[in-house]
Amino acid sequence: MSDDDYDVWVEFNDVNADGTVVTYLDAAQPGTAVAVGVTLTAGDGEGNRCPAVVIDVDGARVVLQLDLERFQSAPYDWADDPALTPDEVRARLAGLPEVPVITEPPGGRPAP
Repeated sequence: MSDDDYDVWVEFNDVNADGTVVTYLDAAQPGTAVAVGVTLTAGDGEGNRCPAVVIDVDGARVVLQLDLERFQSAPYDWADDPALTPDEVRARLAGLPEVPVITEPPGGRPAP
């Protein structure tokens, strides 16, 4: 997803419990009107998007009320995280120390 797919950048990890998030005027795409009451699409450059209403503008600080029920999560691109082959798994495991197997309970007594 490109920067053109949203109006203003937000950090979704910073969303408050009430669904608000703070961003800044310079995080808006060029030409985006940012004023109280305007509905925008908030995004993060990773493909996540959410409709939002501007509820406060104080200097460069902007507070958005996100419509979290309409949040769109970016699809995960599995090509960026390929599965390991069996040979790669064996190679990784070969570097780990061997863990002893306990065959009897503490104290050396056989289990009842």
